[in-house]
Amino acid sequence: MKKQILLILGIAIFAFLDFSCTKEFAELKRDNVVVIRSRSFSNLEFNDSQNPCTIKAGLSIVNTGVDEPYSFTAYTFGTSSSDTQLGERIDWNVNLTLAGDTTWKEIDISTDYFYLFVKNSSSTDYGPLTINYGNSDSHTENILLPANGIAYRVAYYKVHNDTKIRFYRQSNNSIYITMTAGVDFDFPNTKNQYVLITITAKNTFKCTTEEFPLNTLRINEKTEL
Repeated sequence: MKKQILLILGIAIFAFLDFSCTKEFAELKRDNVVVIRSRSFSNLEFNDSQNPCTIKAGLSIVNTGVDEPYSFTAYTFGTSSSDTQLGERIDWNVNLTLAGDTTWKEIDISTDYFYLFVKNSSSTDYGPLTINYGNSDSHTENILLPANGIAYRVAYYKVHNDTKIRFYRQSNNSIYITMTAGVDFDFPNTKNQYVLITITAKNTFKCTTEEFPLNTLRINEKTEL
């Protein structure tokens, strides 16, 4: 019966595994299975001292035959297409009590942070971007948002009641447009939240809450001409 239950477990999570990080699938027959699922929009660097690896965004890993006490550390941050860190780094230090043969753990991002997605459907290129302009958690990202209508992922940033996101015109940084939380958009105030901002053809903003795919492109760094 135990083997049947573990087989069903394996089928249920098969589509969500990061096989670059997960041990042999056949090992699911062993006891003390820990399933760890990343809810991050960026890759998660995971280390339990025995199986350090990178969990791809939104996927899970399975560790089997683990002993109690079981603990691990993890962190995540956004990156540009050339692997430059963007935004905030978020860290976890987790101690798990094993719950029978199988223990599930989701790595959630608290409501203190939001993930930023951007899309430029205008005729003007933008970059750099400043997120949390004017407060202590400000980040100016030297990235380019081309006018191509393609959605890009950026990074995690701290949530403030008055978070301002400023987009500078690439051709003239003295010209910019700013979007302000509580005025132009609202945070969902949920775990694993994100904001998708689209610059429209009239160089104005819209903020949507559509279901967002994980396979969006990482944004490019801005290069000086």
